Amino acid sequence: MPGLVGIITKRPAAWANAELRRMLATMKHGAQLQSGTFAEASIGLYAGWTARRGSFSAEMPLDSEDEQRTLLFSGEEYPDPAVRERFKARDQRVGAQAKTGSAHYLLHVAAEDPRFPATLNGQFHGVWIDRTAQEAMLFNDRYSMHRIYYYETPEAFYFAAEAKAILAVRPETRTPDQQG
Repeated sequence: MPGLVGIITKRPAAWANAELRRMLATMKHGAQLQSGTFAEASIGLYAGWTARRGSFSAEMPLDSEDEQRTLLFSGEEYPDPAVRERFKARDQRVGAQAKTGSAHYLLHVAAEDPRFPATLNGQFHGVWIDRTAQEAMLFNDRYSMHRIYYYETPEAFYFAAEAKAILAVRPETRTPDQQG
């Protein structure tokens, strides 16, 4: 299944990138998928994604015009058509050219809607990175239809669209929790 994988850690970038590559390799299911990686070392975020070629999520990452915010998004979002058109028209009025295609409006929604991502409609998960605030927000759709698994250790927080990506780098997760 296409989706995101990632690590948030204070460990060195070389370690995080090696872990990320191992996680991402488990989710590459064929030539119909494309993949990529993204790192924001200042906050310790290392993420990757797989997406179907030509899909809504294939345009990742999405960077704001001022390059202070980035959105990684997987899945589909079904906005009110007026929302997408409003941001497209505004970009045309100010002469801004979208760096990406159809998913670009999500950057505007994220930057301007204080309830983001709660107002989105669809099946998705994503990461919103705000360099000014030095924070990242991992989110998914309100019904968890586009799942995101996570695991936390003292040195890192792992997340992935497929549990096997976490299993690949954290052997202790391969045995059931007897107490659970």
